[in-house]
Amino acid sequence: MIPRPPKPLVDRPRLFERLDDGVAGPLTLISAPAGAGKTSLLASWLAGNPREVAWLTPRPQLTEAAFWAEWLAAVHRVAPARSGLRRLAGPRSGTPAPFVVQLLNSFAELEEPLVVVVDDFHSIRSPEICAAMEQLLRAAPASLRLVLSTRHDPPLPLHLLRASGELTELRALDLAMTPGEAQELLDGLGLEVEPHVLSLLLEQTEGWAAGIRLFTLAHRGRGPGVTMLEAIELDERPASEYLLAEVLRRQSDETRDFLLATSVAERFTADLANAMTGRSDSGHLAERLVADNLFIERLDTQPPWYRYHHLFAELLRAELRHTARDRIGLLHGRAARWHFENRGPMEAVHHALAAGDLELLTLCLVEGWFELVARTDAAFRSELLGLIAESDVDASAALSAVLASIEFINGNTRSASRRLARARKLWPRSAEPQLQAVLTFAELLHSTNRGKLAETARLAHELLELAEGGPFSSQASETMRAIALGHLGLAEVALGELDEADMHLSEALEASRIADVPYAELAAMGGMAWVQLIRGRLRRAARIARSAVELAQARGWEYSSQAAVSLSALALVEHEWDDLDAADAHARELGDTARRLDDASGRVWAAVIQASLCLAGRGTDVDLALERLLGATELSGVESARLRRIVTALEARLMVAAADHDGAAALIDEAIEESPSSPGLYAVRARLLLASGDAEGALTALTAPCDAAYPTVAIEREVLRAVALRATGNGESATAVLEGALARAEPEGVRRPFLSAGRGVRELLADHLRKGVSHRWFASELLRDLNGSDGARVLPAELLEPLSAREGEVLRFLPTMMSNADIASELFVSVNTVKTHVKSIYRKLDVTRRQDAVRRARQLHLL
Repeated sequence: MIPRPPKPLVDRPRLFERLDDGVAGPLTLISAPAGAGKTSLLASWLAGNPREVAWLTPRPQLTEAAFWAEWLAAVHRVAPARSGLRRLAGPRSGTPAPFVVQLLNSFAELEEPLVVVVDDFHSIRSPEICAAMEQLLRAAPASLRLVLSTRHDPPLPLHLLRASGELTELRALDLAMTPGEAQELLDGLGLEVEPHVLSLLLEQTEGWAAGIRLFTLAHRGRGPGVTMLEAIELDERPASEYLLAEVLRRQSDETRDFLLATSVAERFTADLANAMTGRSDSGHLAERLVADNLFIERLDTQPPWYRYHHLFAELLRAELRHTARDRIGLLHGRAARWHFENRGPMEAVHHALAAGDLELLTLCLVEGWFELVARTDAAFRSELLGLIAESDVDASAALSAVLASIEFINGNTRSASRRLARARKLWPRSAEPQLQAVLTFAELLHSTNRGKLAETARLAHELLELAEGGPFSSQASETMRAIALGHLGLAEVALGELDEADMHLSEALEASRIADVPYAELAAMGGMAWVQLIRGRLRRAARIARSAVELAQARGWEYSSQAAVSLSALALVEHEWDDLDAADAHARELGDTARRLDDASGRVWAAVIQASLCLAGRGTDVDLALERLLGATELSGVESARLRRIVTALEARLMVAAADHDGAAALIDEAIEESPSSPGLYAVRARLLLASGDAEGALTALTAPCDAAYPTVAIEREVLRAVALRATGNGESATAVLEGALARAEPEGVRRPFLSAGRGVRELLADHLRKGVSHRWFASELLRDLNGSDGARVLPAELLEPLSAREGEVLRFLPTMMSNADIASELFVSVNTVKTHVKSIYRKLDVTRRQDAVRRARQLHLL
């Protein structure tokens, strides 16, 4: 939030002009001591400036993740509605390189420059943040204009920017008030001073803006018998120490006590101040302080909140520590209770921690666990875990359950399970709804992690009932509802209840975005990707899964069960597309995530995908793939009947690859006896019969009555049927069936059923190309793959409409940080022409963002 300019407002056109010139380049640095007027200057400049800027003031000791969260929150407020910046979220911890690249790319997409002001940059202690800021400056697109306000020079390559003329600097001497500006300030404060007194004041303060203001306050407190000149000459102490002591000393006891007591809060309302001080007139007193310009600001909220100017707040807290240290815990405790009673659970947690009040902290966490999930970063959650003593946690059922939930979300499943077991042991027989919701949520996370589908669905329904009937705020209810629907939908996908899953996941996605619950949004997106995959909509599934993976990476949730769901869907799509490199990479990532989380379902799907890749000639050897598949299945105790059938089918195919034909046949016969209507199992039986030369038996297997097959399985069955028909001498029927398979497969780019069906497919495709006129491009690509061509691979997002020569030229610039204006300048065309070409490129590549266009173009070997 941009602070209000100080009153009285001093016009400083010489500095405003410098700032206007500065934001035409990449970096404007305002480096000067505390109280030099840096923030006031920026606020005054922006008050008369029509441009919108992103403003952030990082708090001291801010973690890296919290800094980037505040950065993005500021940028989100002013970035264009459909820009990539609006969708970008901060990392869970640290400053990962991919996040910085995403940030640069998102700025590069902007058509107009965006100014980002970072006030109090000196409060940043993290070398990683500074290194990231250096990277931003070194690779800054033209659309990023950075303004840093700091008490000392940051560790950035200022010499390089200075040498290249890309740095605008305002120093303490620049900010020092001139006699004219100081006179304007004093006039605005209603003080008349002689020129020689003004000169002495400027000498004593060296033009220090805060010093001049504080001196005037000190003078007012001395009464009419003491002149300004006498006040200045009374003491030679440094201005900051002198003026703080003078201002506080000249306040009444009640005002001084009010200032010190309320300084422990970052901001306060009249009611909060009453609770902290025991007064009943805090609103009146705060307004009087605002009117007296006592370094307090009224924020534009209803009811009004107040905050002290940063320098003044620091000095007040230092004075409180010096004079009344024993009151600090009491004041934080009062603030915590007020926030708790007024539905501010996270603010209450902060104050309860500062107060060292474990009972109150427990109440706050039980009340606000949904806030921990929905609106805090992983860094804060991890910090919270480290601040609470283990002995305190082990003695409290509520704390054990809350911290178990945090551990599950942060990916620490082993310690989470231990805490949950402790919570169960200590849980009271009859718990209040708030307590019951905490335990239900922790149990839900645990059952999801263990792959217990029926239990997950049951617990999700319980959480829904609590959300709808419990004594929760609307925000808490919506958060619980979004989480419950997301988990319910995921369980229904695994149980094969697709219609119910689709409905609940859509509701979860809508609720998570309305209530701002990215955790539930990630779960819903992963489940929706799976629904689209199962229904054969591979392109849509891939788009959703990629978006979910990007969200997980941006939030620092790479190692979460929700990210694993999306990774498995994406890897399976890539396998069907025969993009084996990408499928292998994502399968390895999935396996790593599942091992870290001890995620039962994730382990099985990683083994399934790796087994499929093995059958496609990629990855590990057959015996090892079979061993891993059976090991993961045995450990997990798979509940999904569909997943069990997939595992059995792959096991049989791997056994054939290991020359155990009889064992594979026996296994499939047993599986079909258990699931006699499974189209996938009959397809595997047909494969086994074709491999043994029994084409008639294969046709019999493929015509056996069974349930309707999912689209990719239906394509596989048609391809196998075409091969079997050709082997029995029925060429015309085989061609017709193959044509139907091509028609179903081409729109979504489904390749693996053709590439895995044996040698008979090659002859069928060759015959089709000699005789047929439909699907020639797709058939020729499949034949080229089957013949082992060394030509460039073409992925399912094949460019059905080629790029023009000029579009190709524009495409080459998209991986860079160049803006549309920069590209236009390079190609000697107008910016509108470049925009038209970019829009056409997006359409032909079937993408909506620059980053996706680059990725797709690389897949197609266009870059």
